[in-house]
Amino acid sequence: SAENITFQLNQFGTVSGSGTLQLLTGPETASNTPEAPETVVPKTSTIRTGKTFTYNAPAFSVSVITVTTH
Repeated sequence: SAENITFQLNQFGTVSGSGTLQLLTGPETASNTPEAPETVVPKTSTIRTGKTFTYNAPAFSVSVITVTTH
């Protein structure tokens, strides 16, 4: 099932208000095959971030969140 994850980046001076999300998700039994090589492909989007933010990770997914700090 989906899961809410709260990030607390208080140890960093300044955290950007937006970040990049790369999400790989699909049905539980989905897989890429030679006949269907793009069944599960990563999608890139922008998400709101900050020193503290919550992300709802979809079920059966891999998420990579990139945030800029100073």
